[in-house]
Amino acid sequence: MSNHKNYDYSGFDHNWAYRGSPLSEEQHKELICIINPAVCKEHNILAIEHHKKLLFELVRIMKTGSDIPTENGKISPPKDQPSIKIARKKIKQVAQKLSEFHELIHEFVDDQTVAALINRVGGYEHTGELLLRLGELTSILEQAANYLGQKGARRNPDWIKHFCERCSEFWGQHMSGGKSLVYQHEQESPVSEWTYHLFKELGEFTEMNPKDSLLYTQAKNPNR
Repeated sequence: MSNHKNYDYSGFDHNWAYRGSPLSEEQHKELICIINPAVCKEHNILAIEHHKKLLFELVRIMKTGSDIPTENGKISPPKDQPSIKIARKKIKQVAQKLSEFHELIHEFVDDQTVAALINRVGGYEHTGELLLRLGELTSILEQAANYLGQKGARRNPDWIKHFCERCSEFWGQHMSGGKSLVYQHEQESPVSEWTYHLFKELGEFTEMNPKDSLLYTQAKNPNR
């Protein structure tokens, strides 16, 4: 029995999740036949087709990783990207392996019999350049691994800002009442309840399951 997933390419505009990765047929049906009608019914949304398009767009938004800006030599990865600490660890591991390989090649080419065997095939003259490049790359990686980053909490991922903006825009176009997201009172506004519902529903759908605090902090500081 094949483990290959069936992909549904009908409705091309709504089928692609992000960066060219298609939703499976099962995911496609779940968004259209289960999530969309359930959410629309609970929140009295009549623009069902527009809401369906919004769901696919929100999935794309959620699954698109944040950019990592570099300003004045400072790097601040957002929460959905690996931390500086993790990146430094990876770089150090590679730099260590390259350094060991560099030393091994040095010992290797000093063996005249080895040199004769390689020269017989051709290309021995390139070993000097290889050693030079390996040394340069090792040096670059070691310098990169020395960057400690900045102290403090990392910023929210880009997708949550775009998620909230699209939800507010949709509500303003197709529903009545205010479109600002507020999560500071027991009685939440209709747009806030609906956005939270999508946040939880699509969070489970994408298997990202983001924490509620991500939505709350974005709603509190929408221009962040």
